[in-house]
Amino acid sequence: WNIAGAMDGITEIDPGTYALMDHGLTQSMPDLGFDVALNVLTTVISRPDKDRAVVDCGHKAMGRAADGGMPFVADPPGATVNRLNSEHGVLDVDGEASRLAVGDKLMLLPHYSAGAVVLYDHYVGVRDGKVECVWEIAARGSHQ
Repeated sequence: WNIAGAMDGITEIDPGTYALMDHGLTQSMPDLGFDVALNVLTTVISRPDKDRAVVDCGHKAMGRAADGGMPFVADPPGATVNRLNSEHGVLDVDGEASRLAVGDKLMLLPHYSAGAVVLYDHYVGVRDGKVECVWEIAARGSHQ
């Protein structure tokens, strides 16, 4: 992306991950200057103990990262993804995240966005906290 415009003969590019970014790439290449645009909304469904929370978002909702990287919890501070099962995620919680309760919503940032893109029928575009658009995902279910 950053050199294609300076190369003769380039008439199109495959932007891939750059369109949505993912947490894995922003961590491995922080100098790119991109923010993560893809978030997956999840809900706390259980608090089995003071150091754990279970959410309704597993690898079927996040995709699988090629390198096994876990999604990042955008907020609250102190929550980290311990593991993803098929349909549930287990979070370790500490500090501010210890206040999470059943029904609370939080955003997970996929470690690898390409694995999550084809899992949904549509994406909701939000800007400044307001829904701006809804995009249909024509490639839904194409990973087979």
